[in-house]
Amino acid sequence: MPLSQDEQKTLWLPVSERQPQGEYLKADGARYRPLRNLFNIAQSSLRRLLQQTDEESRAQHRQQMLADQTALADALLPVLTDTARDISLSGWYLWCQILQDPSLCALEQSLAWFSVQMTKHWEQLPPQHEADPQAEQIKLQELSLILGSGTENCLFYSAVLLLPVADDIPYYHYLQCQHRGTLPDSPSHSAQSQADARQRIDVLTQCLAHLQPLTVFFAERGAGSTVSPVFFTELLTGYRNAVMAVSGLTLPVPPVTEALPEHPPEKTASPVAEPSERPDFPALRQRNHHNRDTALRQLREISRYFRDSEPHSPISYLLEKAIRWGQMSLAGLWQEILLEDNSTLLDRIFSLTGLNDMQMTELPVPESGPACADENPTLPAEHSNTALRW
Repeated sequence: MPLSQDEQKTLWLPVSERQPQGEYLKADGARYRPLRNLFNIAQSSLRRLLQQTDEESRAQHRQQMLADQTALADALLPVLTDTARDISLSGWYLWCQILQDPSLCALEQSLAWFSVQMTKHWEQLPPQHEADPQAEQIKLQELSLILGSGTENCLFYSAVLLLPVADDIPYYHYLQCQHRGTLPDSPSHSAQSQADARQRIDVLTQCLAHLQPLTVFFAERGAGSTVSPVFFTELLTGYRNAVMAVSGLTLPVPPVTEALPEHPPEKTASPVAEPSERPDFPALRQRNHHNRDTALRQLREISRYFRDSEPHSPISYLLEKAIRWGQMSLAGLWQEILLEDNSTLLDRIFSLTGLNDMQMTELPVPESGPACADENPTLPAEHSNTALRW
């Protein structure tokens, strides 16, 4: 069953005074094996459901899958509450919450508890460090099996595929349409469906917030390259983007509040403007270099947004071309466009555009006053740039 408020409260309590996070159940095969068998059965029924193409068969297999997951969750909860909190058992319980409660509220509650377990009670989680010198490595291996080494082998991948992005539109159907460069036919945006979508987006945002401390925690322990929630984060982020794309909703913008000073500053006479000193051009070039890198990286983020939310649109493709061409000289760009097959045409273009003439036109010496446009520190630098290429 989905995690209730009362059940969540029991999970936050210690198992016992001597072992706050319980014993290591995996070391006792007689008690651990039945739970693992229930997990394998639930996984198999989920896999069979994803393989069904007939609507009637899919409904029957879905009912069986939910029954198997309920059996697993009902067996896990008393163990997690009273006996043991192995990382594998906690991960299986998280997995059960996804499809038993499609609103994902149960997953959000479970993730809040799971995140605190990992970051605040890591040393006490079974196997305890003082009892087993290999405890750290054992727990990292168990956690890596849950979080995965890629999005598609993350434990939660198949379950998230079955979640709805809208009424009667599962996430896997959205991904199929996305691969074809289209979007699924959206149902009418009723008030109830929009409210459900808004709740789902907000809950997913909370789930992602619970995963953030895990990245910092394992990076500080030197295990960031072995264990990271990045793939689970990408999975939930992709699903949230799909819900937003179909519903037309966006992430809420947090209000910007500025603290007003208790005592407004007194007006003072404006000092007489003094002639500005000549800028430090090497420093400006370095500053412009970083500004240019930052701007191009922002273009990359915009490109990724359009690639995820509007895969049928050419915007992402055009932005990536702009990023790559931005690393080239104008002459090099023309050579790539024309493939250097027509030297006469290239010479003609270079002549008309002045690319063959490297002489600089004399500029009048500016009088003292505001800096001219050539000295604007916000202009992009022309020197080495390290922006990523597509």
